[in-house]
Amino acid sequence: MYYTVDNLGPSINITSPPTTVVKDTVWINAAANDTNYVTKIVIYINNTLVYYEEYNSLEANISYLWDTTQYDDGKYNVTVVAYDSLGNVGSETKFYYIDNLPPPIPEHYITALLALITASIITCILLRKKH
Repeated sequence: MYYTVDNLGPSINITSPPTTVVKDTVWINAAANDTNYVTKIVIYINNTLVYYEEYNSLEANISYLWDTTQYDDGKYNVTVVAYDSLGNVGSETKFYYIDNLPPPIPEHYITALLALITASIITCILLRKKH
């Protein structure tokens, strides 16, 4: 009698977000497969569990809508962990940068705005003096 020992975890692949800089809401999508059935996929952000689904399939996909506005801007790791029916584990980690801050106002816009405000104030003063 022969036995096959399987101590390999599921293959896991984070398929999105496709870019490393994220903002607003983005989908975290991942796909897993294993010859001994994928039983669970878990998503962690900075080592905190945010979502999971259970399965009984050779292939499984997971999707989670990540609201990055609930996080401070900065670097985050997203780890997706898949488990198979024999208890083996596979994982993948990708790093993302949240950037929800609006871009700074260019200095020439500020200068132009200040000039406009100053001109308006001077015009008001001159008009008041005439009356």
